[in-house]
Amino acid sequence: MKDIIRCNGLTVQFKKNLFSNKKFLALDNITIQVFKNEIFGIIGPSGAGKTTLLNVLTKQIQNYSGKIEIDGNDIKNIKQDFFKKISLFAVDSGLYMDLSVYDNLLLYAKVYGKKEEDVYKLIKE
Repeated sequence: MKDIIRCNGLTVQFKKNLFSNKKFLALDNITIQVFKNEIFGIIGPSGAGKTTLLNVLTKQIQNYSGKIEIDGNDIKNIKQDFFKKISLFAVDSGLYMDLSVYDNLLLYAKVYGKKEEDVYKLIKE
């Protein structure tokens, strides 16, 4: 069976805070394989890295180490419009309470290849 998503050694580090050089691991050497037509879920406790993994897989986070392939292509070579073909479903609202309405809309607009002007126009309407 053909794999559609493959991650090998995926690691993501973030700074502990703005004023520190100390880092923490959000994802540590993750290896996963998802096959074509397979439905899969990511479960785990708060802080386990579920959202970080989805953000890497949708190119919202691009600072990582390891290798990611989607449908046999390095994710770095995949254009943003590719994500119009897939579905993501979050258990919660998918809104980030620390972000403004504008920033939440802009975040999702980027996933779907929309321009910042589109978000501004939508809010104005």
